[in-house]
Formats: sequence, structure tokens, C-alpha cells
Amino acid sequence: MKKKLVRKVKSKLEKITMPIRLNKKIIFLHIPKTAGQSIQNVFNQKIDKNKISPINVYDQAQSSYQNHEKYSYFGGHIDWDEVEHIFQRENVFIFTVLREPRDRLASFYLYLKKEAENFGRDYLEKHNKIGMMHLLDNSIEDYFFPSDTKLRHFIGDMYRDFYIRFFLQKSYRTKLGDFSYISPKDINKALENINSLDFIGFIDDLRPLEKKLETEFQTKFNFSENKINVNNSTVNSKWEVFKHIANKERSGLSRDIEKLIQNDVEFYEKIKASRDKSY
Repeated sequence: MKKKLVRKVKSKLEKITMPIRLNKKIIFLHIPKTAGQSIQNVFNQKIDKNKISPINVYDQAQSSYQNHEKYSYFGGHIDWDEVEHIFQRENVFIFTVLREPRDRLASFYLYLKKEAENFGRDYLEKHNKIGMMHLLDNSIEDYFFPSDTKLRHFIGDMYRDFYIRFFLQKSYRTKLGDFSYISPKDINKALENINSLDFIGFIDDLRPLEKKLETEFQTKFNFSENKINVNNSTVNSKWEVFKHIANKERSGLSRDIEKLIQNDVEFYEKIKASRDKSY
């Protein structure tokens, strides 16, 4: 009886630890500050490390899908626009995870500020971390509304209606100037594109994503036990913290910053409402 129990436990452990065989290539479009490290950590445990692409930031290589024949998993802050030119659609599983836009903006800013302070000016200058240097040197208002053209471009890239721009262009690389105007046609195209993904997850509840992946790849995924840098409080707690800091600097400043993502808020709410009904 004891031997039988040991064999059963051993069998279960082997199933957990053995790398899974993928019948499709997995592409995780990781948007900054959307639990991506937690998700990546689970895939690192599930998939043979030799099958995981080392390219996880769009500017690490000329292509986000370098050596695509060799790898089965691509994840990180990578472009999407190359996928249709490289892979047959039926041979890939593409997904992303979204976070409430105000909370994402606040979390991203607070994270970058902490990182900038930890690295220090000498390191930032040596590695040409313009955005972080800009953050250290300026007030919140001057950070989000800089006079310098390059810095305006950086803020446009990283914050201004990021969801719509990324899912419209399918790329981190800005193709639409400072993106100060978004047409209804742009929004509809971005919605069309994101809805073509195999799955859209939400940071406040990753269980539907776990269920989908389990169905697709016949193995259990548990993201809640592998949380890294994930806020466990209410959805908008980071935004509330940021709003308090910003409005101490100038009354109404958070409202002006919120205008940078007003289209993203509506975009997110549309997707969330439609997905909540289907899950």
C-alpha cells in the first residue's frame, strides 16, 4: 500500500515537473505591469528552457522572433506585427493580459521611479536610460508633460493610450507620431485586432486564462501561486496612491494625466464587458 502511494505521488510530481510538449507555438504579448513576470515564471517551469526564446524585450534584437524555428515559446515586451509573416495562424496560440489603464499607468510610474532611485544617476547615464533620468530630474507634471520633443515621444510611447496604439500598430515602435489624436476608425481597428487573439486575460482574475491553457495544452497552470510584483489589493489602489501624490504636487494634476489614457479606459471597459459575458 505504501509503495503504491509512493509511486502515485512520484507519478504526479513527474507530470508537474516534466516539460510539456507543445502542439503549437505560444506567443505571450506581455504589456508592462500586467503580471507578466508571474506568468513568465510559470511557463519557465513548464517548458524546456531550450525551447524558450531569450528575446523578451522588443529592442533586444532586430526581430522579436529570432530563430523562430528553434523555439516554442515567445514572451515579453515583444512586437506582434511579425507573427502573420512568420507563422501559420493555426500553428500559434497568442494571448495577452490587460490591467485597468489608470492602475497600469500608476504602477508603471511608481515602479520606474523606484528603479531609477535604486540605480542612481551614474548608472542611468552610463546606460542611456533617458526615461528614468527624466523621471529623477522632474516633477510629476514635468515628467508627463515635458517640453523636450524626445521626452514627449517617450511619454507617448509608454503611456498615452498604450493599449489602443499597441493593438492598432501591433508594435512597440511608434508609427503615429505622438499619437495625440485617436480616430474612431483607429479604435475599431484596435478592437478588431485584439479580439483576433486566442485569449485575453485580466490581471484581477487569471483563472479563466489558466482554464484555457489547461484545455489547450493538457496541463495545469497556476499563476496565483507564482505572483511576482503583483498588487493584491483593490484594482485601483495603485492609482489612488499615485493620484494622492500627484494632487499634492498640484490640485487636479491627476485629472490632467488621466486624459492621456481616457481612450484606453473606454477601450478596456469594452473588452472587459464583452469577455466577462463569454467566460
